[in-house]
Amino acid sequence: MATMYYAKINVNKEIYDVYNEKTTVQKILDNLYSRDWQKEKLVVATKRRDERGKKINETIKFISIDKKPDENMLVGRMAKIFQDELALYNEDLDDIQELPTKSLTRSIPFFFDVNNEIVAFIAKQQFSKEQFVNYFEELINKLYGDEMFKVFLKQNMGDFENKLKVLSSIRSVEVILIPPNTSKSDFDELFADNAEEIEETQSTKFEQKYSAPHNKEGLNIKAKLFQRIIKGIEKGYGIMKVRGTNSEGKGRQVNSDTNAPFKTIVDKRHVDSLVEVENYGRAGISLINSNHNR
Repeated sequence: MATMYYAKINVNKEIYDVYNEKTTVQKILDNLYSRDWQKEKLVVATKRRDERGKKINETIKFISIDKKPDENMLVGRMAKIFQDELALYNEDLDDIQELPTKSLTRSIPFFFDVNNEIVAFIAKQQFSKEQFVNYFEELINKLYGDEMFKVFLKQNMGDFENKLKVLSSIRSVEVILIPPNTSKSDFDELFADNAEEIEETQSTKFEQKYSAPHNKEGLNIKAKLFQRIIKGIEKGYGIMKVRGTNSEGKGRQVNSDTNAPFKTIVDKRHVDSLVEVENYGRAGISLINSNHNR
């Protein structure tokens, strides 16, 4: 079986214009959707070097894009194009055969539901979910022509809180948050008494750290502040990193994005079919929405 992951696409740069009704999230996303998705590419340096000692670059771009304008959706692949020294074993000859070393490709199939602001994708062994999220953010910002979007993995906060139970004491909590895309009222709920002052700063990204290094009991993850943050992260507006010790006194770290992503299962026979990727993606996004509405 394979695993399908999900990421939330957030309008970030102009979010306060959205709150003040100067524009809308839908208008910005429609603008993104209308672009030529196969036009732009990223050139990424790798740790590998060629025979002359020069760093070998990889190219990241969208390919096989198929838009469905009636539903504001698209399906396609993110390709990593690279060169390597590979050979194919020939069983008949019991020997190897050289393969072309340029324009080799690994790809991740994905389904983007614009109206729900979620992209579903199937990561590969040598093309991780974290790489996909980072490259997707870079590519859509390049397509849009501005640093408009922030992308976070969708996270299963129930799973995250269960993983926190291995910590007998929580020593620190680090949080990255962005303003919610939904409405000003959700912004006010997330940031509570500080909401008005935070909006006044026009900040679009918040990094906070809470620690209790000398408190025997540690931090209280059930505190209202942390529960508000966890609720916001579950909706796709950030990540949380928790450090503490287990019952044996050993240090442990639990990250909401890498250790507790929201995921669904995909039959391995279907991972290279964009039709099936779309079907699985639709089902997974529907499940996410139903969980949020409970």
